[in-house]
Amino acid sequence: NAKTNRNDNSSRFGKYMDINFDFKGDPTGGHINNYLLEKSRVLKQHSGERNFHSFYQLLLGGSESQLKSLHLQKDPAMYIFTREGANTTTNTSDRANHKAVAEAMKVIGFTPEEINSVYKILATILHVGNIVFGSEADVTVIKNTELVTYIADLTSATPEDVSKALLFRTVASGGKEVFEKGHTEKEANYGRDAFAKAIYERLFC
Repeated sequence: NAKTNRNDNSSRFGKYMDINFDFKGDPTGGHINNYLLEKSRVLKQHSGERNFHSFYQLLLGGSESQLKSLHLQKDPAMYIFTREGANTTTNTSDRANHKAVAEAMKVIGFTPEEINSVYKILATILHVGNIVFGSEADVTVIKNTELVTYIADLTSATPEDVSKALLFRTVASGGKEVFEKGHTEKEANYGRDAFAKAIYERLFC
């Protein structure tokens, strides 16, 4: 959920629920699919609105040790994806809600490792949003490489693999030859944003 100009706690997704019944008409199980998740909100929000609550709850409600382990600062204004809503007030406490959501995840059976992985993914998205690309001798580069190190740590990858994923794409030729092609600066920006949206969506899959 997220704050919009009409509602402080607006659902930004839809659900499809498939319920199975036995021959007597009693429910025997079911499956819930999330769809139409407003992934664009991860990148940008209208004036007066906020990104998804989860980001602010982590930044404002996480402990100092937790934020340090995620390479985060306790200030939404420092991150491109949460900057718009940094000074937007809501009727609820992000600090209190962070604690409540963490407890709720425990109640429904999330292990401590799984809960921590959720926070790592949120932190990764925030760091990805702050990545800045530039050009050196017609080659696209990442200017703030310290963020690559943070993302690698949070995703259990190597900095080299993270850089490669952000700066290159895999292309298959008509002859079935597969090769890597470097992004232009514009393509790298587009890929970075698509990467952030895809990661957030996978939290719900």
